[in-house]
Amino acid sequence: MTADELDAILARRIEPRLQAGRWGDALADGAQGLGEAYAGTLPSSAGGEASSEDGGGSGSGALTQVLLPVGLVLLGGFFVVRALARRKQRGTDGADAAPTPLREVGDLSREANALLVETDEDVRQNEQELGFAEAQFGAAEAEPFRSALGEARGALHRAFTLRQQLDDAEPESEADQRTMLQEMITLCGSAQEIMDDQQEHFQRLRDLEREAPRLLDGLPDAVQSVEQRIPNAERQLATVIAEAPGSGKAIAGNISEAHKRLVAANELIAGGRAAYEQDDRPGTARSVRAAQDLIAQGGSLLDAIAQLDAQLTEARDRAPALRADVASDIATAERMLDEHPDAAVRTRLSALRAALDAAGATSLDVIAEYRRLQEADTTANDIVAASSAGVERRQREDAALRLALRTAEMRIERTSSYVASRRHGLGRVPRTRL
Repeated sequence: MTADELDAILARRIEPRLQAGRWGDALADGAQGLGEAYAGTLPSSAGGEASSEDGGGSGSGALTQVLLPVGLVLLGGFFVVRALARRKQRGTDGADAAPTPLREVGDLSREANALLVETDEDVRQNEQELGFAEAQFGAAEAEPFRSALGEARGALHRAFTLRQQLDDAEPESEADQRTMLQEMITLCGSAQEIMDDQQEHFQRLRDLEREAPRLLDGLPDAVQSVEQRIPNAERQLATVIAEAPGSGKAIAGNISEAHKRLVAANELIAGGRAAYEQDDRPGTARSVRAAQDLIAQGGSLLDAIAQLDAQLTEARDRAPALRADVASDIATAERMLDEHPDAAVRTRLSALRAALDAAGATSLDVIAEYRRLQEADTTANDIVAASSAGVERRQREDAALRLALRTAEMRIERTSSYVASRRHGLGRVPRTRL
């Protein structure tokens, strides 16, 4: 079997059923998918998904009978291990909850890192689920889950902060590492428990089996709404690539990825209608939920293009004035240094002027050039502040702070969009840094 076939079985046969709590269907349909792939009869379409009642031919059916025990062992083992891990994290089992000071730091680190990624993924998924619930039922009904999600997010943030401290240049003792890692595990377990406690309320809000027919009718319009944004996104992308090719690399494939998600969403909509006609409410609900997720991902990919295009517009509009401001600051610093010489500040000023001239002569990326100008302006303000005193010093320090914050915001926005649209392939390191 190919990797694509395995991915299709996981994404279309197993994961949606696990998310819906239909463990038996996940086992049966996953095993059937393995049989079809082995027999060469697995549908090539991303949305091609036969139900477990349809059968896959005599050869496929026979092989399914052989593979089903394997699927039971593998998936059953997965749930047992996950359940035991969560029991250990949350202290529901007296023996597992006891302190384990003899555990190796490496073992604790691996467990904590895995929990960071798992909990971050849970929070991100639940944030998207919350948006769907609010749109469907209103903010008042979704408020308990919003509050719980905010508390879980706070616990996760504290865990990421500990991971960041462990990753910095200052080493901790083995005892401190063990304490911090154990606290990370506890915080992640707490965040997951907070979200789990709201699951019943959330499931009531997201009663897809009841609401699926109505939601299904609105999905084509949602797909069309994203599709209508693509021509404008193509123009925005072309502009970004032309004027900021380096900065645009991260979003270069966003439109094609959005196309793929919308095509898959349409296939799921068709599958949902077929399931509804057969009075398969669970199948309809699963198709609706998966289609919603794909439509949201497609919109997020286009949002990232629009965001970078807005940054390009800001850079194009403000760069000349910012360059003039830097030049003015350099002139101001030179006058101050003529009156009150300072060799160290003079050296910094010369280095800034040389760097600014070199950047302006070589840059082919408007956004990158604007970022360098922001950094240069921050440095220039700092140099002027070093040459002045009193109120003027404070004003320029405030200006440097605002520019530094905006530089950081632009980088964080780009990185966050990248993680949001490609989160399934990203591990704990980029999530921790973000």
